[in-house]
Amino acid sequence: ARFITIRSKKVKIKIPISKIPISHFIIWPIIDCQFRNHSSGFALKATRADYNIRNCMFDKNEGGFYLGHTKGFATNIDKCAFNYAPGNKYGMIAWTNEGRTTITKTNFWGYPSSDENIWALQLMSYFPAYAKINAQKNYWGDSTGPNHVDNPTGKGGRVADGVDIGKFRNTPW
Repeated sequence: ARFITIRSKKVKIKIPISKIPISHFIIWPIIDCQFRNHSSGFALKATRADYNIRNCMFDKNEGGFYLGHTKGFATNIDKCAFNYAPGNKYGMIAWTNEGRTTITKTNFWGYPSSDENIWALQLMSYFPAYAKINAQKNYWGDSTGPNHVDNPTGKGGRVADGVDIGKFRNTPW
């Protein structure tokens, strides 16, 4: 069975997709939430649906947010904060194959650009040519922007190829 799982340190919701009426399978709002001190795995794992994530904080987690998408699904992340702490590996991982993901007005704090094993935003895909993330207008932890193929001198958090960083913020939101 396929499931949608939304998890924080205190709450885990696992709903079989077959149990969700099609009329309710439009978009899942995750608004004004805090995901803190999750020391194993990801604080929030979202798959196989559309999500609107707004005003959420991901603070001192081993992995902040895991997004698993397939063709046709969309996720919007707006006005969130991802805070690095020693032991973190990812602010966010997007495992996507032609899904639509947009991240705007979000702060990624403290992710080191010099450690090749730590990512502010990692993109993974079986079909990299089709996997794209629009991540413009974000603050990446440093005024020079993220460390990215399009901004190799950036001292902010590391961001994977396939992510459109466009015009980034040089000050936090």
